[in-house]
Amino acid sequence: MLVHAHPRSVVTISAFRIVPDIYDQESCFLAGDIAVYDEDYEGLVSTEERISPMADVLRTARSLILPNHGALTSGGAVGSRTIRMILLENLARRYLEVTRAATAIKDPPRPVDPRTAIATRKELEGLGAERLLWQDYIERLDLADVKAFGQG
Repeated sequence: MLVHAHPRSVVTISAFRIVPDIYDQESCFLAGDIAVYDEDYEGLVSTEERISPMADVLRTARSLILPNHGALTSGGAVGSRTIRMILLENLARRYLEVTRAATAIKDPPRPVDPRTAIATRKELEGLGAERLLWQDYIERLDLADVKAFGQG
């Protein structure tokens, strides 16, 4: 199963066909686990011929940026896939913010070393951190429902 979305910052970076550098601990959740589907946007993906290459990429990366379109996340329960999509949007937003700041202050940013980022991802996975993030989101949604609609 997959989660598919068109988050604003992900769509922006997808136009450049880049995997963003990692600049913060939260983004380490996705370190070494993002790919860009290297194809020009050619409209809807509705045939086996168009879907199959994307599935091949998702065998090695759980997050796939689709040029000029959005992203797919895969693997695990729906909570894990959803958290990865949220984290991917946060990563893309942070990347855009840092690169804008670097231009403004005329100083190159220093991303997290890729080896450190991957080691951090593995440590976070060992702690079950995706599950904890998902539980936090669900609790906040429940609270929002109570505030918006009153007690059930």
